[in-house]
Amino acid sequence: MGQRSTHKLEDWQITLCEEIDKPRKFQWGVSDCVCYAVDVVSKYTNKDFGIKHIGMFNNPINAYKYGIKYFKEHNISYKPKDTLNNYIINFWDYHFPRVHINFAQRGDIVGTLKLNYLDATSNETNLTVGILTGDDARFVTNKGYLDLPRVDCQIAWKVG
Repeated sequence: MGQRSTHKLEDWQITLCEEIDKPRKFQWGVSDCVCYAVDVVSKYTNKDFGIKHIGMFNNPINAYKYGIKYFKEHNISYKPKDTLNNYIINFWDYHFPRVHINFAQRGDIVGTLKLNYLDATSNETNLTVGILTGDDARFVTNKGYLDLPRVDCQIAWKVG
């Protein structure tokens, strides 16, 4: 378990609004789902848990390899045969406590199996993470942002 002494800054809601409205499109290692959430959450908390890693990979295979390296450096438990989905879950479990989706609040990290990393119309079951904005969650896709209702999210992590 990681260090979970994260708190939201005093003006976190203003920062959250500014960050989730910045133009972004999905790009591996820069604005993929994990990098997007790391970037946004780092801006409204006291925790820099991965900004320096943004830009270190550029495709899903390298993301997988980089995940293993990151886990080794931070003593995060993992299984070498885990899927990228499992690595994403382990990454967030390390940094934040998991909560039931019904208890997630604005600014928390959420995950869905309802959309593909790159194509929001795909039926593939890749875990994608985003930020809960209220009754909806904002995710980044290759066409920009996509807002999904909270009911389409299956997992959540409490930020602060």
